[in-house]
Formats: sequence, structure tokens, C-alpha cells
Amino acid sequence: MHSDEPMELRIKARTLDDPEFPLGIVRTSTEARVTFANRQMRELLGDQIGVGSLVSDLPLSEASRATLTRALVERFDHERGSGYRLQTETKELGTTVRAQVAAVPEYDAQGHLIGSLGFVIDESSEVVAINIFRAMEHASDPDSLLLEMSRHLREVLTFDTIMVTGIGKGRTHLRAIFEHPLPPPTTAPYRWWAMPAFVKAMIEDFEAGSLDVKELFSRPDFAALAESDCAVREFRARGFRHALRLGVVRHQVLVAIVTMFRQSGSGFNDSDLRLCKRLPIVETVSYALDLGGQRQQSFTLDVIESLAEIADNTSLVAQRLVDHLWGHFGWEHVSLFRVTEDGRRMRMICQAQASEKRLPDDYEQSSNTGMLGRCFQTRAGVNVGDLSVLPEGEYVQGIAGMRSELVLPVPGRKLTWVLNVESTLRDAFAQEEQAAVELILRVTGLILERTATLELQFALLNAVADAVIQTNALGVIQDVNPACERLLRYRRDELLHRRLSSFVSLPDEEGAPAEARTGSSQPWAQPPTAVGREETILELLHAKEAWSTEVELLTSHGATVPVLLSAAPLPSEFGGKVFVASDLTQLRHVERMGALTQLFRQLASEIRLPLALAAGFLGDVDERQDADPHELADKALRQIRKADLPLERVLRLAGATETSPLPRNVFELRSALSQIEQELPREGAAALRVSVRGDAVMVRAAYPELVFCLQSLISFLLRIRTEDEHVDIRLGRFQQQAFASISLSNLDAKVQRGWFDSERSRDLALVVPVIEGLARRMGGLYIGPTEDRPRFKLVLAAEE
Repeated sequence: MHSDEPMELRIKARTLDDPEFPLGIVRTSTEARVTFANRQMRELLGDQIGVGSLVSDLPLSEASRATLTRALVERFDHERGSGYRLQTETKELGTTVRAQVAAVPEYDAQGHLIGSLGFVIDESSEVVAINIFRAMEHASDPDSLLLEMSRHLREVLTFDTIMVTGIGKGRTHLRAIFEHPLPPPTTAPYRWWAMPAFVKAMIEDFEAGSLDVKELFSRPDFAALAESDCAVREFRARGFRHALRLGVVRHQVLVAIVTMFRQSGSGFNDSDLRLCKRLPIVETVSYALDLGGQRQQSFTLDVIESLAEIADNTSLVAQRLVDHLWGHFGWEHVSLFRVTEDGRRMRMICQAQASEKRLPDDYEQSSNTGMLGRCFQTRAGVNVGDLSVLPEGEYVQGIAGMRSELVLPVPGRKLTWVLNVESTLRDAFAQEEQAAVELILRVTGLILERTATLELQFALLNAVADAVIQTNALGVIQDVNPACERLLRYRRDELLHRRLSSFVSLPDEEGAPAEARTGSSQPWAQPPTAVGREETILELLHAKEAWSTEVELLTSHGATVPVLLSAAPLPSEFGGKVFVASDLTQLRHVERMGALTQLFRQLASEIRLPLALAAGFLGDVDERQDADPHELADKALRQIRKADLPLERVLRLAGATETSPLPRNVFELRSALSQIEQELPREGAAALRVSVRGDAVMVRAAYPELVFCLQSLISFLLRIRTEDEHVDIRLGRFQQQAFASISLSNLDAKVQRGWFDSERSRDLALVVPVIEGLARRMGGLYIGPTEDRPRFKLVLAAEE
């Protein structure tokens, strides 16, 4: 029920000043001049809200001033109450006050308007809290988040500097995480500060609240620390008088301290502490620590990814590692050492390029001395906080003025790499930094080890004389070494992405059917066509198991080069194969020259005796009156012909390695034997028994080469026959084949088993390779004797 009748309220002023009373009360006259302000109101605005002051004199923002003007009009002109928000600045503290105001007109006992009564709620801390939470929501790095927290915190609390200090896991170091404004340049900056025992004890007994900095440094232990520690001395010189501290606890462990400093004015009070506890300061710092951990993890991943990009070059990997560590941790000197193969010396490979603290480029030291030597001997990290206290000779000075050193082994199958970090600060390296770097080095060790192995393999691949070819599963060339380029006379880019099969040619004998090579009597066709050879090559190159065979590779000049081609499948995860081609050109020349050397020796021994006998027979013509000149001449002629056969064999053997087909024509097989009979001595010709099966046997062959083959085999049998034996020669034809079978007759079983002695085998071994090669080049086949029967057979292509 509404009524215009005034309602009288009586309140004792002291009840409004109760510290537990949360509202600010302000009373004004109709001229908007303050007539009363309770304790909460005075704490909120200070002396700006004193009795007699005008509310319009408050340092309001433009929007707030317009709002206040409209509200006063409502109360005094229209006599209506209203609610609104104002924002003002405190002159004394420099903070921002955000207030929610509810005001009504005030009347006297007679109902006359005498002023206004306002009720004020301070929303400043709530607004700041919301803004800080919003900053946390959008934060991506710890520094920007803490900077936003500092900016919003200044709206409700006055301080000159805010610091966030981390506490090391070992409780031995303090870490400078954040400070705003940035501190002035100092002669002793620190990332980690080693705590003396009494400071550590104070941290263990930490309690949030205000601290008198001047009184703190009046204590003997802190006064002495300020004299001995340069960093503490410079901090004290900054003139901080008052501090307010909050602890950040995680898992019941104090991990960081937030401290706000004032250089002048009054100290922090309980109200300031309550305000800070209401604000999400601890939560923000805790989240910033998480972001810092994520940044360290991101740095670790970035380093690993960066090193993996250049994992084919050891020098680049090493240099990039030390540069990343130097830039991220802000260390003064970072270098990487490599242990020599004998393990006696440690040689610096690289150092951070931008570092002013540098070692000589060729620096090295013994693996038995200094911190590097201690790391090498123990295979464990070495972290020395004060090098000056070490016994003489234990520290090897490389850079003047260094105070602390961290040396870490790079993990691997054996200790090959050692990281060296040095600083002019005492106790410069905390356990957290060491652990972070060791995590990076575990992966770096794998990269360095793999890179060194790849470089060694690459060097061996480039140095090896044999051609190496890598193909994929489809036989397409993926990579070659320089030796392959030299062998085939192609550039690498001309070989890549081409099929290996297009460079491979099989020798003719490898292309022939199995029955032709094994001596089967089944007929076989001409050498395989190009399509058939291509199929054979593809089948060979795609064989799944490892193999090795002689082939010919085509060069860019159209020539062929004989090679021993070996193949091995790569692991299934890689696929494809690797081929090694060993050039056989020189080996073939050497083998050929060796064969010719042996042949000339045999030639000398075979010619010497026949020529000597021929000379003796011819000498007897004049010396012996009773000798028959015709008989002596016939004997001499036979010996000369014996001497002539080895010479012709030499000439044939000189071309035995040729693989091209011989020019062939058609002739009667018996005509070739007739020529041989005419050239033999009468005694040798008389020992021949020639039989022809069926009609005349026509063959397609190379006439001179066929005559040589028949003559060599007949001569061999004539030399080993006895007086009552003759050489049996049978000529015939079977389907598309013609043959000449040559053997000894009238041999009993005992003689048959013993005919093939070592001397005869050596004699036969000289001529058989030549006959085999000539028969093959004529499109025919040679079938040799067995141990129990001296029988030879030449198979040729028959002609109608």
C-alpha cells in the first residue's frame, strides 16, 4: 500500500560504523553536500567524502557524472528514489572504485524535503575478479596473463611493484618468474637464486600477510646477505619499504610467492590482505605456472621437430641445439663437445653463435680433467654451483670469470657427445632446468646417433667402388651412388625414376633353355626373343630372395659393361630392393690374360717336342743312307702338323670370350671330315672310321670353326689311342638336329675305366672351353666324355 505520509527511521550512527556492516551510508543535503558518511564509506573514498564536501566534486568518469546528475534530479526535483552505478578514482591510493548506489529522498518530521540518503555497495573487487577470470580464459602464455592480472589488481590495490617468485623442487633455489614493472638493469641478474639456509627456513615457515622490508634487512643475517650477495644488495637499493605476500600452494606444497611492494606511504593492512584473498590471484599464478610448463613442453617439441628437419647433418643438428638452449634459457655460454674415438680427448664441435662468452673455436681438453672429464668418467650430469671453491687443478678454465658450470651427457649407445653450459652467476642452474634439458638430450642423442650413422653410411656409399642402386617395390630406381653414375655414364637425375630392367641385359647363355645348357637331346629353338628376355629379366629383378648373377648393364653410350649384380630385399617397412653392381671388365681382362699365359706355356711344351722330332727326321735324310726318305718326310710332316694344332687352338681361344653369334652357312658335314682326313698323316687318316647314318647330313654352322672343333677332338683321340684302336666317327640326324659322335673303338672295360688320367685331363681342359664356346656361337651344343668312356659329341642345327 503506497502512502505519501513520511516514515520516521531512527538509527544510531555507531551501528553504521561497525566493521561488520558491509554497506556504505552517505547522507546529503538538498544542495548535494555531504552531511554524514559511515566508516565503510570513508574507507571506500578516503577524505574525498568528508562532511561538507559536494558529491559532485568526486573524480567521476564522464559517464558516471552524467548518471549522478540525473539521479539528483530524480530525488530533489521529482522526489523519487533511484538505483545506479558510479565509477570514481581515489586521489590518495590511485585506485578505481566501482560502486552500486541506491538512494532515496529524506524528509523532516513535517514532511519537508531536507536531502538524500544513499546506500553504497563496493563492486570493485568483484569487477576486478571477473576481469582477471576473463584474462585467464583467453591467456595463451604466462607473461601476458600475469601482466593482465597486475593491471587489474592495481585498480583496487596500490603498489609500486609486483613479483612472482617460484620455489625450486629441491627447495634450494628461488626463480624469478614475473615482475612488473620490469626491474632496472642489474649487474647480477638471476634466473635462479640459491637460497641460504635461513631464507629457506623462512620459506618453510611462510605465512601470508604484510612485511616490513626495512625491518627485515635490519636483521643481522639479512644485513650480512645484502653485503655478500650482489643480487640482494641491488634489490635492497631499490628502496622497497613495505610488502604484502601471498603463497601459491599446489598439492600441499608451496610452489610460488606473490609479493607486492611499496616504496613509500603506509604499509599494507589486514583489509588489503582480505582483498587479495578475495581476488583470484593465487588461481591466476597457478594457471600461469601451468602455462609455463606447457611452454616448456612446446619448446621441447619445437626443438625436437627443428632438429629432425636437419637430421642428415651432424654439424647443423649440434649448432641448432646449442642455439635453441641458449636463446630459451638465457644462459651465457652453451657448447657441445664430442669425444674422440680413442676416448682420450674432448673436442668442441660448436657453441651458441650469438653468445658473447666464447671458447676458442679449436678448443679441446683431456677427458680425464675438468667438469667435462668428470661427466665423461661418471657418465652422469655435473652441476657445480661455485667453481671457485673447487680444489686447484680440478676445474679447467676455458672462459674467464665463469662461476658455475653444468655438464650433461648426451645419451647413446656409447658416450660420444657432452653438453657444456657455463655462467658468471653462482648456483646458476637449478634442478628443474637440468631435468628439462636432460629430456631434450634424450631425444637429441637418438637424432645425433642416427645422423652420424647416416653420414658414415653416406660416406661409405660415396667411397665404395661398386655401383649401388636402390629401387622401390616396382623396380623403379629411387637412388644411386656416384659409382653408379660413373659405371653407366649417366647423371643421377637421368637414372632416377627409371626402371632398372631397362638397363639390364642377360648374356646369351643365360637366356637359353635349361635342356640346351645341360646337354639334353630334346630339340630346342633359337635363342629367346627380346620379349622373352625381358620377361626373364623382370622375373630375376623381382625375385623376393637375395641373389647374385652376372649380367650386362647398358651405358649411356649404347655399350654394355659386364657386372656381378647382387640383390637383397629391403625391410618390409621400406619396401623395394638394393642392388650392388661390381664391374667385371678388368676381371675379365685379367682372366683372359691368365688363360692366354697358361695357353702359351702349354703351346711351348706342345710345339717343342714335335718340332724337335721333325728336325731329327729331316736330319736323318742326309745322315742315314739306309733310311727311306719318303717315310722320314712323312714322319716329319706328321710332327709338324702336331705342332700346328696347338697354335691354331691358341688363336681360337683368343676369341673364346666373344659371345656374338658366328656367321653360318649350309654345308655337308662329311665334307668337313674330308678336309681333316686330307691334312692328317697317312697313319692318322688310316685310323679313322667314318660312318654316315642315312642320307647326306646337311648342317648350318660356321665351317672353319666346326673343322677346328672336329680336328681338335680327333687329334686328341689319335694321341691317346693304342696301335690296334681306331677313331670311330658317326654322322647322323635326329629331327631338327645333326650330330657328329667321335670315340675310340675296341676298348675293354679295364682300359675304359683308366683312360682319364691327370695328364690327359689337363690336355683336354685346354681345348674344351674353346669348343663349348664355338659350338654355342654356332647355335649348337658340345657334349663331353665321361670318366669311363672317351666319347665326344657335337650337336648342330640340321638343314634340309
